Amino acid sequence: MKVSKVVSFAGVVMASLTAGFAQAAVVSGTAVISAQVAPIVVSCTVATNPLNFGAVAPGSAAKAVLGVSATCTSSAPYSYTFLSGNGGAGATGKLNGAGCSLDYAVVSYAVNNNFYGTTNYFITPQAAGSVTGTGVSQSGGFGLVVAPGQTGCPMAAGAAPIAVSDSLVVSVNY
Repeated sequence: MKVSKVVSFAGVVMASLTAGFAQAAVVSGTAVISAQVAPIVVSCTVATNPLNFGAVAPGSAAKAVLGVSATCTSSAPYSYTFLSGNGGAGATGKLNGAGCSLDYAVVSYAVNNNFYGTTNYFITPQAAGSVTGTGVSQSGGFGLVVAPGQTGCPMAAGAAPIAVSDSLVVSVNY
């Protein structure tokens, strides 16, 4: 009998040892990964205010701040360009009226020191993307300058003022 118990015991030990040494196996699964790639939506709006130089004496200079602002998507690069509705001599704006015309330039304007720049943006437009959008309205910082010494409005002493005007097209390029 002893032999059969040992054999039985040996059989149990063998079964236990075999169960402890399982063979390696690999099980795989597939994960579905997806995304939607959306274009970055960039948008801008431009706002302008009317400008009135007031009374300008013939041959005199005149300066005024151009009320223009743009609201562009945050981090969007943009720049301004200008086009005189009346055309102009070379690359200037032109204020026209009955028998009267005055050339003007769009220049930079610094509010903090009331400084008008000398670069005429009709001739030399802003560099593309020179301004960065913030998502809120940003003032353009431009002024209009009528140069002195112009003779396009001959007026007799005591004559009634002549109204001159232009439609300045302000574009925001982004």
